Amino acid sequence: METTYLIDTNILVYAYNEDSEFHEKALKILENALNKNINAVIADKSLFEFFAIITDSRRIENPITIDETIEIIDFLVDSNITIIYSSSFGFLKTLELAKKYRIKRQEIFDMNLVALMIHNKIDTIITANDRHFRNIKEIKVRNPFKQQIR
Repeated sequence: METTYLIDTNILVYAYNEDSEFHEKALKILENALNKNINAVIADKSLFEFFAIITDSRRIENPITIDETIEIIDFLVDSNITIIYSSSFGFLKTLELAKKYRIKRQEIFDMNLVALMIHNKIDTIITANDRHFRNIKEIKVRNPFKQQIR
């Protein structure tokens, strides 16, 4: 069975932030997903997070405009990449995982991604933030800046 990957927000940000040292590699991952060379999904919350980061001059050196960002999100939604959406299951599973792993602060958002992955039977996340997920037994983590994807 082919692996399905969840593309984390940071991969999207690096793919569209040409100033990032990870731009080329992240863009290649996104292109592979768009061309169906890898089977990939994106969580709806990652698109909102992408919007918040890529338009914020405090987060990146050269933010892009709101209109450009919305065009990118529309493009991704209409592309070959499946968008997975939050659900009541995800909400409850997030809280269950938070309790199990004793997470705090911003880590709740990563647990929500894990819950979405479990609900959608996705076992592997592609992320630069592999340390955020390394202790989570329910999923596998691939950092494309440290290891080859596929």
